Amino acid sequence: MASSPEIVEVVDSSSTIDNSEQKSSLIPSTDHNSWLTPVSINQLLHKAQQEKEEEENKEENTDPKKKKKKIRWYHTKCFIYFAAIILAAISILTIIISYVLFVRHNHLLFVCNSAEFIVVSFFEVIILICAAIVAFKLNEWYKQHHSEVAESDEDLKLKYSDNLARDKLIMKFQNTSVVISLCLLTIFTLIYLALFVILLYGISKTTPSLSGVEYYTPIQHETVIEKEKTSGVFHIHAKTDYELFFAQGVVTAKERLFQMEIMRRMGRGTLSALIGEDALELDKWSRTLGLLRNSKNHLQDLDYRANLTLTAFFDGVNSYLKTNPKMPPEYWLIFNKKTIHKFEVVDALVFWKLAALDISTNIFMEKVRFNSLRKNNTLAHTMEFYPTYPRSWPEQFKKTDLNIQATQEEIDALEERFTNNFGAFMPKNEQSDNDNNNDGDGDIVPEDPEDPIVQEGFTRKLRKIKKNHPAVYNSIESFFNKKSHESYFASNAWAVHGSKTKNGKPILANDPHMKLTAPLPFIMFHLVSEESGLDTIGATYPLIPGIVIGRNKNSSWAITSSGSDVQDLFVLDQISDSTYVVNGTEHDYVTHQEEIHFDNTQSVTIHVKDSIYGPVVNTLLGWEDIQEVVALSWTGIKDNDTSLNAVIGIMYQNNWPQFHENMRHLVSPPMNYIYTDAENICSLVAGMVPIRKYGHTGLFPVSGNGTFDYEGYVPYEKMPYVCNPERKFVVAANARIEPPGYPYYLGADVGTKYRLERIEDLLSSNKTFNITNMVDIQLDTYSKLFFDLKPFISKLKNTSLTFQEEVIRKDLEKWDGYLILGSKQASLFEMFHTKLWNMSYADLGVENSNIIYIKNALNKTGRCSPNLPKTCMSYAVSAFKQSIADLKVLSKSTEIPSWGVGIHSTTYFHPVFHSYAFSCACDKRHYVPGGTDTINFSRVTETNLDSSHGVAFRQITSMSDADGDLFITPLGQSANWLDYDYHSNLQIFAEGRYHSLKRKNYKVTSTLTLKPKVSQ
Repeated sequence: MASSPEIVEVVDSSSTIDNSEQKSSLIPSTDHNSWLTPVSINQLLHKAQQEKEEEENKEENTDPKKKKKKIRWYHTKCFIYFAAIILAAISILTIIISYVLFVRHNHLLFVCNSAEFIVVSFFEVIILICAAIVAFKLNEWYKQHHSEVAESDEDLKLKYSDNLARDKLIMKFQNTSVVISLCLLTIFTLIYLALFVILLYGISKTTPSLSGVEYYTPIQHETVIEKEKTSGVFHIHAKTDYELFFAQGVVTAKERLFQMEIMRRMGRGTLSALIGEDALELDKWSRTLGLLRNSKNHLQDLDYRANLTLTAFFDGVNSYLKTNPKMPPEYWLIFNKKTIHKFEVVDALVFWKLAALDISTNIFMEKVRFNSLRKNNTLAHTMEFYPTYPRSWPEQFKKTDLNIQATQEEIDALEERFTNNFGAFMPKNEQSDNDNNNDGDGDIVPEDPEDPIVQEGFTRKLRKIKKNHPAVYNSIESFFNKKSHESYFASNAWAVHGSKTKNGKPILANDPHMKLTAPLPFIMFHLVSEESGLDTIGATYPLIPGIVIGRNKNSSWAITSSGSDVQDLFVLDQISDSTYVVNGTEHDYVTHQEEIHFDNTQSVTIHVKDSIYGPVVNTLLGWEDIQEVVALSWTGIKDNDTSLNAVIGIMYQNNWPQFHENMRHLVSPPMNYIYTDAENICSLVAGMVPIRKYGHTGLFPVSGNGTFDYEGYVPYEKMPYVCNPERKFVVAANARIEPPGYPYYLGADVGTKYRLERIEDLLSSNKTFNITNMVDIQLDTYSKLFFDLKPFISKLKNTSLTFQEEVIRKDLEKWDGYLILGSKQASLFEMFHTKLWNMSYADLGVENSNIIYIKNALNKTGRCSPNLPKTCMSYAVSAFKQSIADLKVLSKSTEIPSWGVGIHSTTYFHPVFHSYAFSCACDKRHYVPGGTDTINFSRVTETNLDSSHGVAFRQITSMSDADGDLFITPLGQSANWLDYDYHSNLQIFAEGRYHSLKRKNYKVTSTLTLKPKVSQ
């Protein structure tokens, strides 16, 4: 047969086929239909080849060492996958626990916010997923080339491909990848768990207890301290006033010890000993002004009540420190070698002077105007660049409020007296055109930040503090680095008479604005004393006992800065380094040697010279190289400062006559007070304001030869006040105080009109108001500033704008003016507004946010300035184009970003840890509506429109129902960033919600009882 030899040949060639049954299957069947086809032949060949390879693998696998190695690797892989599953479960459990504690309950958030926490958590999950995917894929790859087949329960049968080198490389890569993934997963999980444990440990080591019983020697009776569950307000009930304020000192030290330390060091001039050379310039200011020296002299001015209150408070602070308490985390981490010295009564006076310096700002406006004169500018040109509050704008007090009957002729005479600057001191080596009506063509070249004369001063040196300690910088920058007076005046207060409220009783609202830090300077207390019947609730500063803003059983009060000018620079007639002449009489300087320590072992000594006007401040103002010797006169460092008598006594006043008489004692700083009781609403300006001679407006330095010495101070009885005006409301919003015809000049370097106008517009309606309406007003974001600048936005039409830019301009022109979250027009307007600040900087070398200057400049039809040939509107076109471009950069897209969505956040910087890796645990941030000069105030910065100056506290009180009062602070009660109460209000504040401010019927979360300690 033809096919038989082929069959025999195939059989012979298959040496591995020795089974008789298999052989017989290859013998042709006698059935002609069962002979092999070509397909069956190929199947037989493939099967034969497989069996051959299996036999070879079996022989090779009989090697015990190889077999043991393969089995070990198999078990290792099983262990790796099992361990990965366990670690994944632990990680997921950790994430869940952390989420519940950190996000859902806002507790100990060690990332900046919930969104960032979720990102971190998902990063860990991604690592888990990646590790699983790598292991799975490599295992599949491994199976493709190394099919593992279990031959029996004790053995493995592994197959190899022909390329052994490739197989080994694949196996090595798989092993390494799985191990690396597992190691990364393990490390990340362990770090995550370690942070969690460290955080919990930090809480236990740094958070003092506010429950249980504590024993103190100075007290004679039990004092109960309750912490309210929702709001965190501390309610203190004591038998005597001494024990009440003693307990307040204990609680304040528990909650704000490090903040208290920073505050008193800033005033004493010892901050650089704590944070290093960066704070040296601030310490020089405090030492030169003699805040501590003057405060010690003013201890004798304290009355009995103020002395008792302050003594009791600091007795409580120091008694707590003697108990070896849990220290704030700042001391554990970097200040463990620093000693906390005993707190003293004088620390309260020092802090109050520091706060007064923050509010009193005229010295810096005098500085920039004098620098303008030094650059050969006329008085007229200088005033063109730095105009004051115009008389066309509304004032806080109306003529009818003060019963002004002056004729127009008398009003004009007063205005001429208050605005004539003929007494301004002209620099000796510069042009001296004294005509304040001069419209000459001299160059307007104001203060240049790049000028060495300016850079050598304190302004330039503050940059170190800003970089390394931004919160300390924020606390001092507002009064040490003024760019424009109006930029930093911001607080609102108003009261509505009972005849305009739904419940028939007055309602008071207040929201102070300031540089924002973490923690904020306010802490909330409810203080009750059986001895005096005191029952008061509200906010105070950590170094000031009692209540600064709040209410008692019968009255409530609010404060804003009045902007009164109480600082003046006098150019001395110096005849030697140690003497000067006033009114022909030679005087010796009173000198002080002040040694300032920093960086543990280093120190610097400064020589302070005091004149009859005040300390010489050339070095502080960067004027070391000028011929003139300049001294600062400021009411905050004058004799007989009884301010704390008024501040502490305010909470004891129960009616308007008592309140008005109490505020007589306020010296510095002059403040606006809004007062209400069951029947009255009143507005009052209290504080000492100098009466200047004709020719001295307080806008420029004047000669210190005696010609322009003060004529005295405005009598307290003549200071502006009004009760129950016909309009049925009173408002204080940092506008100019006195109306035309008022016989005294209080100051014109104040804020703008926009918030005052808006509040008055809202309160002037015929509707009746309730507390909810007051909330709506406090949260109002309507910008009257926009409508002042809108005509200039309209003038941008038919200029060099592109088609797309013109579309954007039209959209802005149609805007309703509300700076709400999500508004693109709000983003564009605020950016455009800040670009206009640079209208002077681009061509004249200085930035200026004075809106009066900006409007006047944009209204010019000719050259923008002698040094700028194009018109100011031409600059506005460029500013608008650049605003659009910069916003697109900020949004990282071709769209204008929405307000409060990615831009315009408010950040509360920690005074020390901002520059550390874990700063997001200490710095807190949220997005807010509102902007420059809206009632809901949030001043923008020039670069990214973020804000660090805004609302620090809101309070609304009604005289009808104490439990209906409201308050909110942006953060919380505690200064310990490991504590829940450090930022417990952050989200509530961002959402525009409030806490109830209750004096009764509140829920308690913890109770601490202070008991007398029996001496052994």
